[in-house]
Amino acid sequence: TAHDQRRLTYASFELGKAQVLSGEVYEGLATLERVLDTAAEADSKDFEFIVSIERRIAAILHTLGRSDEAIEIERRIKSVSEIIED
Repeated sequence: TAHDQRRLTYASFELGKAQVLSGEVYEGLATLERVLDTAAEADSKDFEFIVSIERRIAAILHTLGRSDEAIEIERRIKSVSEIIED
């Protein structure tokens, strides 16, 4: 059901964060990217959750030296955040 899918998505988000914290940075990044795909494709989008995922991904990309990608994500976050605030 949709409720179960939402719970699985949030649990996967927590898993991705835990993987990064335990040193499995690439695995955690991959998990978070899958969570982002799932959240972005959901019928009822939780934009605040999507922004949280993207912020986490951007931070990881910065630590991996992939700042160009991180900066692009941060630019998108800024645009979406402005829309959410309105």
